[in-house]
Amino acid sequence: MAKKLSVAFLWHMHQPLYKDIITGKYHLPWVRLHSTYSYLDMASLLDDFPAVKVTFNLTPSLIWQLLDISGDKTASDVYLQLSGKNAADLTDKDRCFLLRNFFPSNPGKSILHLKRYKKLFSKRGDNLREDELLRKFREFSTADFRDLQVLFNLAWCGFTLKKKDALVRALVRKGSGYTEDDKMLLLKRQMEAAASIIPLYRRLQDEGRIEISTSPFYHPVLPLLCRGWSGKGFDFAEDARAQVRKAVGLYEEVFGRKPAGMWPPEGGVSREIIPVLADEGIKWAASDEGILLESFRGEDIPVEDLIYGAFTAEEGGRKIDMVFRDMKISDAVSFRYAHMPAKKAAADFVNRIKAIAGRVKNPGKGEDIAAVILDGENPWPYYADGGREFLSEIYKQLTLRGDTGSATIGGYLRSHSERKRISRLFSGSWIDRNFDKWTGSNRKKKAWEYLEKARTELFSSGRPGKEALEELYIAEGSDWFWWYDDLAGGSDPVFDRLFRTHLANIYTFMGKDIPHYLSEPVPARPSDQTLPGKAAPSETAPLPKVLIVSSEAVPFAKTGGLADVTASLAGALTSLGCDVRVIMPLYKCVTEGRFELTSEAGRIKHPPPGGMSGFALYANRTGKRTTYFLRNKKYFARDGLYGTPKGDYPDNGLRFGLFSRAVLDAVRAADFKPDVIHCNDWQSALIPFYLKFELSSDGFYRGIKTLFTIHNMAYQGVFSRKIMRRLGIPEVFFNMNDLEFYGKLSFMKSGILYSDAVSTVSRRYAREIMTPGYGCGLDGLLRTRRGAVHGIPNGVDYSIWSPENDRFIRTNFDAGSIEKKNECKKDLLEYTRLPLSPGAPLLGCVSRLTGQKGMDLAAGVMDRVVKLGAGVVILGRGSEHYNRMFSELAGKHPRSVYVCSDFNDELAHKIEAGCDMFIMASRYEPCGLNQMYSIKYGTIPIVRATGGLDDVIVDFDEDREKGNGFKFGPATRDALYHTVERAVRLYGNKALWKKLMARAMAYDFSWKHSAEQYLRLYRKI
Repeated sequence: MAKKLSVAFLWHMHQPLYKDIITGKYHLPWVRLHSTYSYLDMASLLDDFPAVKVTFNLTPSLIWQLLDISGDKTASDVYLQLSGKNAADLTDKDRCFLLRNFFPSNPGKSILHLKRYKKLFSKRGDNLREDELLRKFREFSTADFRDLQVLFNLAWCGFTLKKKDALVRALVRKGSGYTEDDKMLLLKRQMEAAASIIPLYRRLQDEGRIEISTSPFYHPVLPLLCRGWSGKGFDFAEDARAQVRKAVGLYEEVFGRKPAGMWPPEGGVSREIIPVLADEGIKWAASDEGILLESFRGEDIPVEDLIYGAFTAEEGGRKIDMVFRDMKISDAVSFRYAHMPAKKAAADFVNRIKAIAGRVKNPGKGEDIAAVILDGENPWPYYADGGREFLSEIYKQLTLRGDTGSATIGGYLRSHSERKRISRLFSGSWIDRNFDKWTGSNRKKKAWEYLEKARTELFSSGRPGKEALEELYIAEGSDWFWWYDDLAGGSDPVFDRLFRTHLANIYTFMGKDIPHYLSEPVPARPSDQTLPGKAAPSETAPLPKVLIVSSEAVPFAKTGGLADVTASLAGALTSLGCDVRVIMPLYKCVTEGRFELTSEAGRIKHPPPGGMSGFALYANRTGKRTTYFLRNKKYFARDGLYGTPKGDYPDNGLRFGLFSRAVLDAVRAADFKPDVIHCNDWQSALIPFYLKFELSSDGFYRGIKTLFTIHNMAYQGVFSRKIMRRLGIPEVFFNMNDLEFYGKLSFMKSGILYSDAVSTVSRRYAREIMTPGYGCGLDGLLRTRRGAVHGIPNGVDYSIWSPENDRFIRTNFDAGSIEKKNECKKDLLEYTRLPLSPGAPLLGCVSRLTGQKGMDLAAGVMDRVVKLGAGVVILGRGSEHYNRMFSELAGKHPRSVYVCSDFNDELAHKIEAGCDMFIMASRYEPCGLNQMYSIKYGTIPIVRATGGLDDVIVDFDEDREKGNGFKFGPATRDALYHTVERAVRLYGNKALWKKLMARAMAYDFSWKHSAEQYLRLYRKI
């Protein structure tokens, strides 16, 4: 059979320069550690598959460091120094460092077969606070620390050394009780492996087995150095040419030939870089399929007929050949397959390749090419065996199949002359087809500002010195900017320190004083407070059909912000033209709410396991919106949605697990096949699992994609494994690579693992949940899916939450008639029967009564707030403890404090319109909605500076031009009270208060922008 498809793997191997050129110190150990892992494994595995051809992209900064650490016996890093230090001589500081840093971020995969390592990890625990580590290390003996020194480095030995190296095999077998000699022999073997990497790759290339491509020397995003017609980036084209020229020079010195191809860092391309590459002899480059789609936007060419071919891009009389990565397959290898059994993952990969080969309509025209391009280092620690079984299986299958084969990119291009011309290459990268990942936050912009200033001074000082110029090129690397963001903590502290070190070295080499600002972490400039941000371009596609699965939605059932988000997003998407439907349980409050419901299916065909009572399907159709309800009296005809004041229902796992399974049968019963099922929080997180495993062979569900949105990481849906059988989940999935989470079944883990994309409710929170402080034990898993995690801020549905048209308030008003707000205040006081003077400050709060919401802080300041002459209206309910606490406060201050513990949407609106201030004292808040509602009503928020609250609110005393509220930092009663006191003091100045209200009301946080971002994401997946 003639082959129709060539699969071209490009494994991108890269590390930024971790060495401080002045001190000679390496700040991080990753070049050394990957030498015994992915660099060795990925090349050595090919000896088992001599017919397989692949391309490795080795960046010059990686090549240089491999040569440096193997040739310079003094090259070292703190990890190596502490690994080699006699365990008996470790200081307290050393021991804390080992406990913090000598365990992998993904322990489930790396330590699975190292029992001693796993035991030490359990002994350390997850609490990495300094005081806790100082206490913990005393529980570890000298022998424990010596074993930890060995096991950390042993865990970084990949399948090649574990299979073929006698020393490594012996140490793995020994398992514990290591000696100092064992340790030093292992570290020696580690350095020998590092020295073997470049010769190994050169041998494979000389044998014609692989092609080695490269990148500009220090991995800069070239289009950002070559500002052109797009206006993006900087006028550093001279630097771009130098980075490419230096890369070609090192490559030729090491491999004895010039490179034919280049992976532009981050897949970043533009028209301006074509001459830069071509003038240095580069024949081909690669990028992401999204760039190709944008380059041919407006032309009527199906995606599958476009991306599986070769192209020529031209600019300024120079041209270069190009191929483009299949995004879905490449990202599946990077982020998804690690969480599947290896054979199942390999079968999925091969089936995708087979499907592509089957779509080739004119095989007589010659082979097509499917480019699978991804990071060749970082995925493999998350595969159970370092990726050996998965890679072996796909290499074997490609060798055996008759209609597909493998090829190097250069080899394919040399043997296939047909090209399609790209007249205007789109400017963008592999992430969202733009450069926001490197320029899109305030801290990133500040880092570029520092770099541009250093460069200007360097070139204005005369002819730049070689060392200073080198430091400039290093600082232009993409990695530093990748890690900068606008979190309170700012960035990866090591990368921030390295970036500033390289800039400081420029000044040192120039003989100038180092600017003072380089001694501190790069700060974030004040944001402009416009959350939606600039939209990335998206491919032209039909509007998708979307099913939003939620456990609550207004006006039917509500306990928190999820209900508002569900309804508002559905409405905004409908306004954009999408066919959007919502599905939720049929709660008791819905049946008693006199909503018009029609029966869609008296009984869903697929009953729950075990013969339990089944589900029936109902619908409410109001205007253009359809909301489906799944009825099951046994599980949902209860007074509360999730529990009673005494706590959660003990069978919540069964309730919402069965609901998730029933949703998939409901779409068939309703004859509504969505393109995307949008799941929200743990209550619907099993849906991606059922789709991928139980229903994968059912044609009706084929092609349905899933998006899983995390509204709050703290609520994960963790239950006993005993319910798995009743939910129809095979026991084989109860392992740390799938649904097991510290001995229990995790619903949220299912959503993160098996959905096609993950989103959360703000860009800030999307970054926060990848850190231990916010990830609630799943931060490591989220980091493995980094490329699939998106932050889309919530918005406000101003058709519901605006004083201009609010149907629940006595008098409508806007910023031009702000005095009418007083009528709403009078109405609220009458409603609550508080005998408060209309001129007294009135504070409101609509919230779940929980510690996370800081309601203990609010209760703790109530006596003092009342003494300020203020009134307080609180709407919300929580545990019995909190309900009783606030009921007692209302009883203690009947003339000043009103508490309502029932769901009351009308009162929520009256509070927003009638109060003067609104309290949100959350300990953490992924996004928050009420702060955005409040400012629209001229009700000034008093918030704790966290998450979305900190994003939205500008403290009046910090910025009187942009201020729209008041903020406090520490989660303490005193901090909250003093901020309330500041607000009440300003309230006494009526002129200033009126200006503050008008400014707050001018802020716009509408849902339209957020809905557009969701729409792009639906299309992308």
